[in-house]
Amino acid sequence: MHTVSPRHFPRARKVYMVHSSTRSDRRLLAQRPILALTALMAFCFPCERSRAQDGQPRTWMLSDAHNNSITGLCFSPDGRTLASSSRDGTARLWEMATARVQHTLRAHPSGWVNAVAFSPDGKTLATGSSSGLVIHPKDHLNRGESGAIKLWDARTGQEQARIEGSSGTVKTLAFSGDGSRLASADSDGSVRVWEAATGRLLTSTKLTTASFQIAFAPDLKTMAVLGPEYTILLLDVATGRERAALKGHRNQIFSLAFSPDGKTLASGAGEPSMRTRGPYHDFPSEVKLWDLTGETPRERASLTGLTLEIHAVAFSPDGRLVAAGGFGQQVRVWDARSGAIVADLEASCSEVSTLAFSPDGASLAAGGLYWSITVWDTGTWSERSKLVGRIAYRLAYTADGKTLAAGLSDGTVALWDVRARRVRTTLEGHTRRITALAISPNGKRLVAGTEDGLITIWDPKTGARWGQNSFGHAGAVKALAFSPDGRSLASGGMDGTVRIGEATWASIPAVLRGHEREVSSVAFSPDGKTLASAGLDGTIRFWDVAGRREKSSVRGHTYQMNRSREEKRVIDGETVTMRVAIPGEMEDQGVQIYCLAYAPDGKTIATGDRAMYEEGGISLRDAVTGKEKWATKPSPEGGQPQIEDVNALSFSPDGKLLAVAGYSTIRLVDAGTGKVLVALKTGHHTPIRDLRISPDGKTLACAGEDVQWWEMATILKSRAGD
Repeated sequence: MHTVSPRHFPRARKVYMVHSSTRSDRRLLAQRPILALTALMAFCFPCERSRAQDGQPRTWMLSDAHNNSITGLCFSPDGRTLASSSRDGTARLWEMATARVQHTLRAHPSGWVNAVAFSPDGKTLATGSSSGLVIHPKDHLNRGESGAIKLWDARTGQEQARIEGSSGTVKTLAFSGDGSRLASADSDGSVRVWEAATGRLLTSTKLTTASFQIAFAPDLKTMAVLGPEYTILLLDVATGRERAALKGHRNQIFSLAFSPDGKTLASGAGEPSMRTRGPYHDFPSEVKLWDLTGETPRERASLTGLTLEIHAVAFSPDGRLVAAGGFGQQVRVWDARSGAIVADLEASCSEVSTLAFSPDGASLAAGGLYWSITVWDTGTWSERSKLVGRIAYRLAYTADGKTLAAGLSDGTVALWDVRARRVRTTLEGHTRRITALAISPNGKRLVAGTEDGLITIWDPKTGARWGQNSFGHAGAVKALAFSPDGRSLASGGMDGTVRIGEATWASIPAVLRGHEREVSSVAFSPDGKTLASAGLDGTIRFWDVAGRREKSSVRGHTYQMNRSREEKRVIDGETVTMRVAIPGEMEDQGVQIYCLAYAPDGKTIATGDRAMYEEGGISLRDAVTGKEKWATKPSPEGGQPQIEDVNALSFSPDGKLLAVAGYSTIRLVDAGTGKVLVALKTGHHTPIRDLRISPDGKTLACAGEDVQWWEMATILKSRAGD
């Protein structure tokens, strides 16, 4: 993608010099410097014309940090650098003294980087990933693409070598103590040992079943993998022969780690969350420590106190401490010998998936769901640093289309000058992510709501904060909208209520009840007389603004899924309760409506929905009667193109086009027929959070890992030329 943001012009010049290393380019620089300088200016400062010709979006980068979940952490042997891997397709090298990114290793832009490992001398970093990862919009899981291992110069960040031959997603990497060998484990159950210097395959074995959790002992002779019925198998790395089976867990096992001396194995197990949909029972989550020194391994301790899944376990370098984290932000540290609790910590990520101690044991790092790494001082257990990326959750244009506001994950609102292509100012006042955003029609007020239930109002021109209020919501504020005359402000919350009041906050807002679940979107009709709200209960409700009462409601799509029942099953001698599908019995399930938008003429309203086990869809309805005009629904293979979960909608000013944000693709749809006219790929590894067509209809912007925007004329022109 040829996109250069103003803050990265030096980087663009560096790239140009690299591409100017050919003999012809050097001759051009020597003989015709003015022409060469013109070419350099055109590359670094692309004009509107050149940008329109290449048809690519402009990109506003929000952070140098990761913008997707952290999958792996590893300290360099000297402890000065922390390596992190992420689902954003990169690995990063952080300087611990400054908490700044030294190098960004773009290992696999189209895949996930799942593992990182330093060589014992600290000169080489190995990354393991999926190559060309396919992301499914429903479960976001790897679909069996082959993986790759890359070796990088840890000092310069340059790629040194690529080791070919992985047959599945590379999940685990480990160097031998002398650095001569590198072991890898793939998601398909393949385990290989490579000669690190040459990439030559030394040994290869295939497990009988694929295991998503594999840990290597420090000597690379033994590995621990998940077995059937909550068991752990100790296998010979070279042959795959079973050495021992460890039994004792009564919950699903999510994490494994050997102690530095290889004498102890830690395993983390817990009750699955709704996200993983495993069997449910009342056994506590626990970390078990297994003594591997005898002829027969035995359970040495059971450490409890965490809830649900335990995704990460790690030993301190001296083996005296063991840390664990998982579903939620809690990280607990125990004394590995006595089992006493040493510390309870709170990570900045929402789910801990990886932990790492520094080689001197002075630091503990945690990373996980949503782009955040926390580092603690193990002497005081105070937070040493927080390595946090930023993503954009919400967007709003001013009425003239000259300013684009972006509500970010760090609680700030950035105002972007669309013409000058720079941040004009940043509004502060929140510490939690922005979940709702709106600008008044006259551009004099900007309001932002957060996940902690606060609403702040600013003057977007001066940056002055006028006030902060909860508007009465109990929980996150999910939607905000000004009335067309700017006098009223409506909000929707996670508490299932809609509230409407004066934009000046001069009076207590009215509370409108009717939704049974979270209110995801609110919008005023163009005449300001009706307020529409959408909810995760699958309903659209229309409210009389003057009378502060419900006028009517419409239920969204339904789809069929298998009816299920609870069954008790015996697993490893214990009775557990599981929910299983009943073959041949179906029942109707309603969708969750996540967004809505009025057409400019007020006659039509569009909604976008999600379904738990099906693709989402969009529908257009008569804004008065609620009668459906057309809809896209899941279709069998060979039918019309499916539209995945719909996260945001926006009409063009003339009402002829409807922009639809899916997982990572934006579609421009003919509002009259529902036909998809244009599909725009963002390249995002995480869902698009919001999108807006500017009030003047000239640009289309989307929010997510970054903010991208296109010129509408360019999009439509490219389609006309197809």
